[in-house]
Amino acid sequence: MTNPAVGLPRSFDLRSVNGQNYITEVRDQKECNSCTAYAVVAAIEGAISIKNGVVNPTIHLSENQLFFCGGSNGCDTNAWYPEGALKYCKDTGITDATTYGPVPFGICDNALLPVTKISNYRQLPDATAIKQCLTGLGLYAQSPVVAVFVLYESLYAWNANNVHQVYKVKDKDPFEVRRGGHVVCIVGYDDADGHWICKNSWGPSMGGLGGYYNIGYGECHIDDFLMYGIVA
Repeated sequence: MTNPAVGLPRSFDLRSVNGQNYITEVRDQKECNSCTAYAVVAAIEGAISIKNGVVNPTIHLSENQLFFCGGSNGCDTNAWYPEGALKYCKDTGITDATTYGPVPFGICDNALLPVTKISNYRQLPDATAIKQCLTGLGLYAQSPVVAVFVLYESLYAWNANNVHQVYKVKDKDPFEVRRGGHVVCIVGYDDADGHWICKNSWGPSMGGLGGYYNIGYGECHIDDFLMYGIVA
């Protein structure tokens, strides 16, 4: 659970900051295990949009370049953690999706321009730090947050009927089937319902909320394992 912090709002959403949206559209990773690339790109696009004051952003950096050049072993990649992808985006950088489009799927080409790099990234220690990063109220540059969590079978079927419905599952539930890990981009939170607002990469038709998932505080280790903020 989160620790209350002085000055943090009870709810926050980067899709509606004083009525302004700083998050790009939900995309679909399709057949590849490329959730890390999609979550990292989503967070970087959001961080750039916040820094530059661009609302309803249309920027689209290349998830495929990041995935196939940044250290993955192809579509069957397992356990590709965000730090490697973030380091690639800091040291090498990624181009936009249109420029990378002509490259055959699965092929790495690092010679394409233009290249976008991030200045840095920071691992966040706890749930309060996630909120500070999202809101910009604290020690961290304001940005969406990349988060790793335990993926259970039930998430595939989760389909919210309203924005207050929250996904919850306990690690020790004997009726749950663990499928491994998953990476999403956290864009907001709500203390009233106790959840993180997560931009997923399974397309806008999944989850019942336009491709977003409300994952409960403390669920699936989403806020106590590996969480990263972006310095655009």
